[in-house]
Amino acid sequence: MTKIFDEYKSFAKKYDLGRKISDINAKERQFYSQLFTEHGVRTVLDCACGTGRHCYLFSKMGYDVQGSDISAAMLAQACANFKEADIHVTLTQCDFRELEKYFIQKFDAVVCLTTSLPHLHEDNDLVKALVSMKAVLTDRGIVVVDQGTTHSSLKPERRFELVVDNKDFSRVFVKEIKDRLQTIHILDISHGIPETRLEHHKVTYRILLDTDYERLFSQAGYQQTQIVGDWDRSPYEPATSKRLIVIGKK
Repeated sequence: MTKIFDEYKSFAKKYDLGRKISDINAKERQFYSQLFTEHGVRTVLDCACGTGRHCYLFSKMGYDVQGSDISAAMLAQACANFKEADIHVTLTQCDFRELEKYFIQKFDAVVCLTTSLPHLHEDNDLVKALVSMKAVLTDRGIVVVDQGTTHSSLKPERRFELVVDNKDFSRVFVKEIKDRLQTIHILDISHGIPETRLEHHKVTYRILLDTDYERLFSQAGYQQTQIVGDWDRSPYEPATSKRLIVIGKK
């Protein structure tokens, strides 16, 4: 099993700059409300919870949610965020390739969101993670994998992306693509007086697209896989879709 390097160790405290975990996308909330209602979801595990944004969302929606992540630094920031938001969510530090070693409870939904699964670069690790997620599902449970990497986002004209921009702070993503990997260079610019400060962080993802997910979910033994291209659950269209969301049924 390939060792995962914690790319967020020095970045976790600044990960949420420019936004709060309480900044909820109404369309995303509606997506999960409809999907979870259709599948009778009551319990949710966010197995790459990061700083806790989706744990916050699901908690506020009334679901019994737990979070896990391999990064101790991200979990520490999640705890700080939950304290500030005055909510309680149980957190566990673990690798999402080994969930069954840490969770006896079965969940109605396991989510792995915001381009988290592609931190794994090899097929055997990706399949192992999907198998592990399936292992902690209830009999009719679902897995949801979500990412912003799409065919459209990989076009040359989208190599630079302004993510946050206000009078005090800007964040720019610069995408470096080589073979099957995509490195996101994160440039954080603090607009200070008398000087401006620039910090650089980076994360590297495996480029996974719709046909890759169809293959990997099949290899992991899922009975059914649906791929949609946005929160409105429209079909994934390589030329135009802004998100790639995979829903796998056990």
